[in-house]
Amino acid sequence: YIIIIVLISKEISIMLTKLIKFFNQKLVKFLFFGGLTILIYMLVLVFFEELIQLNYNISVSFAYFTSMLFNFLVNKFIVFEYKKSSAKLVHIQTIEFSCIILLNYLITLLFVNITKHFTGEVYSGSLLAAFTQTIIAYFIYDKLLKKIENHFL
Repeated sequence: YIIIIVLISKEISIMLTKLIKFFNQKLVKFLFFGGLTILIYMLVLVFFEELIQLNYNISVSFAYFTSMLFNFLVNKFIVFEYKKSSAKLVHIQTIEFSCIILLNYLITLLFVNITKHFTGEVYSGSLLAAFTQTIIAYFIYDKLLKKIENHFL
């Protein structure tokens, strides 16, 4: 029995090590935190549109900017692990990311308004915009963060 327990614990240890390596991969972390970003977005959207009953464009705006703040921070410090944060570096990253976020915001409003017009709801447009932007953002964020950070090294 002891040999079986030792073998099982060794196998569990190997599986846990592989699982940790898997979750430490940049793409997996990006998708995981992207999912959390979408969850935050949807919760804020439901709160403002359904509970507070604000106009859907205002609700989408609150949801978008709240979730993007979370997304920016986790991508910078956890996913892509860019720890440098001098005032000048953060200022430039903020400006460049603001441009990306503004473009994505306009795309989100476009998708939301199209789906609102055809279906009467905003959630599918929000999810469609989030899916589209997640695919594009992975490549943009990684290259942009490297470019900005390398400029300041």
